[in-house]
Amino acid sequence: DQGLEMKLETGLSGGSSEQTGKTIWAYGGDFGPESTPTDDNFNCNGLLLPDRTPNPHLWIVKKVHQEIIFSNFNLTKQTVTLKNQFFFKDLSEYYLHWEVQTNGVTTQSGKIENLEILPQRKASLKIPFKPNEKESGEKILLISIRTKAESFLIPKNHEIAWEQFELEMFEIKEVEQSIESLKLDESETQCQISGKQFEVIFDKQKGTITSYKVNGKEFLLSGFQPDFWRPMTDNDYGAVFQYALMEWKGVVENWKLETMEINSTEKYVELKVVHAILKGDAFYKTKFTIAGNGVIEVRNHLKAEKGNHKMLKRFGMQFKMPKSFDQIEWYGRGPHETYWDRKEGAKVGLYQGKVSDQLHPYVRPQETGNKTDVRWARIMDGKMGIEIRGKQLLNFTALHFENNDLDCGDKKQQRHSGELIEKNFTCVHVDLQQMGVGGNDSWGAKPLEKYQLPYKDYEYEFKISPII
Repeated sequence: DQGLEMKLETGLSGGSSEQTGKTIWAYGGDFGPESTPTDDNFNCNGLLLPDRTPNPHLWIVKKVHQEIIFSNFNLTKQTVTLKNQFFFKDLSEYYLHWEVQTNGVTTQSGKIENLEILPQRKASLKIPFKPNEKESGEKILLISIRTKAESFLIPKNHEIAWEQFELEMFEIKEVEQSIESLKLDESETQCQISGKQFEVIFDKQKGTITSYKVNGKEFLLSGFQPDFWRPMTDNDYGAVFQYALMEWKGVVENWKLETMEINSTEKYVELKVVHAILKGDAFYKTKFTIAGNGVIEVRNHLKAEKGNHKMLKRFGMQFKMPKSFDQIEWYGRGPHETYWDRKEGAKVGLYQGKVSDQLHPYVRPQETGNKTDVRWARIMDGKMGIEIRGKQLLNFTALHFENNDLDCGDKKQQRHSGELIEKNFTCVHVDLQQMGVGGNDSWGAKPLEKYQLPYKDYEYEFKISPII
């Protein structure tokens, strides 16, 4: 898309000395006096950044446009139908690579060299994997069509089409039950729950956990708090969500603690909290169950009692960890960010990376970094960290920014990702779901109805286990 590389000087876009020398992509509004006509970043938000770096949505375009269609997978016969969508060439210049992945790890692989399927024709192929391998867990068959030789701009082994098929379903792995005892010390303002290697502080006034130490190391700076908002995207502004959905942005600032219940045994402490939100039209219920091995089970429930309220932008929970927790691993879709209506171009697999690399540098800062269909995720500081597992598939984000750092507010501002300065924390979002990002147009269309989160009851659960 159209943009000019520019080095920041102090004062540009309200810049600070920390931003001096950083590089941005300048777009409409960065040139001329304030009255200069401009469409802002409207012509700088496509599939590629100005230097041809792919934006994450390029990958779903590639997937949707692939010229080979896979269908009629038969697990018993180990066959799949391929349709050659090309009009004028067969598939002889490509080969089929296949892999069986067990819990994200490749356990079998092979290739089929002969793909002489004529244009616009179909063929059924047998994939010779071993169906009864000993490894237990989720098994996925990956089929990838790749080039046999280099051709003009396309290198050898370049993938032109792919699909994944489920061989054995993902099963929720129960965290091992604790046999260790714990201690509860309670005062008027807080509960201190401690075990052999951990300590949790629960703030009675806030109704949430405010400290989580493992082997004396603080894992938590703030949280856990519900989150119903995401930073505004270009499409969100086009749909005027900054006004239409505003009631969900400040829910936590205005919620009211209604009830709190504390139950304990030698092996666990259970904390039940109910907050009234939306002026009493709904209730947000959280149950924390803390076990003797330091595992925290979190169950969140939105109870929509009454009222005619707008759809949610997300239903989830966020918390902040020290910035030193700067490495992530996850088993889900990746490696790039994905969203409910923009995930089919990403393979399910095992991925890892730096938290600093999870923010995609869109020309204008906005929502970024989400991972979908996450089975589990880890946030690590060296060899210490946490593992998050859901009772269902999760959405997961880890950034050195919080929502307000990426959200321009009521109207688009002349901001650039190159101006952003990382905060001294790692902000983690663990969501049941986030509304789709849309894209039918960027001047009024909402995400498709099936990718919306209407005002109703929602419930989900996840566990946080310490890694030491």
